[in-house]
Amino acid sequence: RRVHGGLTLDIIRTMFRLRLQLPLLLRPGLAVVPTMAAHAPCRLYKPRFFSSRLLESSDSILQQLDGTGSETSGEVVYAKDHIVRVSDLGAASVGSIVALQNGLRGLVLNLEPNAVGLSLLSTPKTQISVGTKAELLLNERLTVRVPTDMCGVMFDGLGQISDSKSKTTEGVNKTLETVHSPGVTERVPVSTVMYSGCGFIDLLSPIGRGQRIAFVGPRKSGKRDLALKIINAQRTANRAAKSEGDVVICMYVMLSQSLPAVEKLKRLLDIPGSKDTVLVASSVTDSITSQYMAPITAVRLASHLRDQGRHVLMVFDEFGAHSAAAKDVFGPLHRPSPVNSLYATLLDHAANMKAGGSLTAISIVDNEMVDQSTAQALSEQAAEAVKANSDHLLAFDAQLMRKGISPAVDFLSQLYISSSYTSPLLREVSRGLKVQLRRYRMGQTRQQDLANLGLEIEEWEVEDSHNGEIAELLLRNETDTPVNHLIVARAVSVLALEDVLPNRHSAKIFKQELLNYFKSNQADLYSQLCAALSVGASKMQPSETSQLLLQLDDVLEHFESTWV
Repeated sequence: RRVHGGLTLDIIRTMFRLRLQLPLLLRPGLAVVPTMAAHAPCRLYKPRFFSSRLLESSDSILQQLDGTGSETSGEVVYAKDHIVRVSDLGAASVGSIVALQNGLRGLVLNLEPNAVGLSLLSTPKTQISVGTKAELLLNERLTVRVPTDMCGVMFDGLGQISDSKSKTTEGVNKTLETVHSPGVTERVPVSTVMYSGCGFIDLLSPIGRGQRIAFVGPRKSGKRDLALKIINAQRTANRAAKSEGDVVICMYVMLSQSLPAVEKLKRLLDIPGSKDTVLVASSVTDSITSQYMAPITAVRLASHLRDQGRHVLMVFDEFGAHSAAAKDVFGPLHRPSPVNSLYATLLDHAANMKAGGSLTAISIVDNEMVDQSTAQALSEQAAEAVKANSDHLLAFDAQLMRKGISPAVDFLSQLYISSSYTSPLLREVSRGLKVQLRRYRMGQTRQQDLANLGLEIEEWEVEDSHNGEIAELLLRNETDTPVNHLIVARAVSVLALEDVLPNRHSAKIFKQELLNYFKSNQADLYSQLCAALSVGASKMQPSETSQLLLQLDDVLEHFESTWV
């Protein structure tokens, strides 16, 4: 019972009541042993291998199995920081709530032979003394209040509304220990693209609703900036949504961050007051239990929205700090940190549902922490756990970061699942863009090799990689609509820009005038391109795609011939 919790109790209780084919105690001195025949009657005999003490205690065993005679009170035998051990409490199981005499409460996380290990839900103001009385709350579990409208609300790690200015509405209580991920029959393949606002992601590494994406890399490499850009892109698209079902609710989960970072993010996300954003934040000043429970609480809130048919984008920032909090919780309890199984369970909630609704998860992990070796090991463990349970990996490169490239991702080397959920027009344009980028990267490598050997660089090698450099300039760092990214990417693929764009400044002017030309002189074609890239337009016929590309190429060539 101590090891397996209530499961073993249920099995033994069933064995007693249904007379399964195992030696069962009925009353002192008698036992039932079924024969091997399926329908042969059971025979009673006086057992010789049961001790008299065990037979005499059969009545007390039955009472414990029925919930009577269990120990629900005890006293503190060990207390240090946030960890408390309480003696007895035989009726406790993992996830039970224990109330101490001084008003504090703890969450049962470990069952020992003669005691239970608690992690306090709040930080104690004074040291808890040994001998403090404790009481098990039998009918109480850790729950979170899910408001009817949670947008614009800030929650702490335990699901309590932590901002007094946030609006509070009616809702329902959900237990945190019964967050079941959807089954295979409840899911459908990813079929809808989620535009990020970043040209390179939408063209080279598109995100689909219901996917699990991992941002892994060193600190200050643009991971959080990219996640906020994706959130802002969803909020911009929400303003033009035709119905509530098209709105993507964004949930940002801050894990063990500093208070200034939390306050800064509140201002960026317009909390409170936002109509499509939720913030779940646990700072380093909160209790260690609150820091550990924060992602579990967030998944409970997000899965509630998903099951209601809503689309949710969830950002975990960041799992490296959370793994350190998990180590602080389970280390003093002499239990291994469960981050591998926990992250697999949390990320498994990301899904595209058959009944409608979806949950998309973006996990941020800092995998380089050079200040402390222990923290670095925990962060690397979190990175491996997240990568093993993600569909889509963006590895941020420190070398690109030092060159000032943001986001510092080599998109050509990234692996992701099939982008069949994107528009065929976008897939066709991305093929030409990849060719230009590969030429640019190969040209850079060759130029570096020739320079190391002291050889001159041919002029054609510089011109051949010029379009790739323009693509890096206009698509990587620029935040824009998908149709504008598509027009620029196609121009980079089909035009000889080395003749008309001698420098970076002229490239930005070229982009601005090109887009203005489309909007003013080619309004019909611009509208057709917008419709082809709209959410859910992944079933265009090949003939329609070819026709649109021909029209687009003609307009681009005409603009190139007239642009000065």
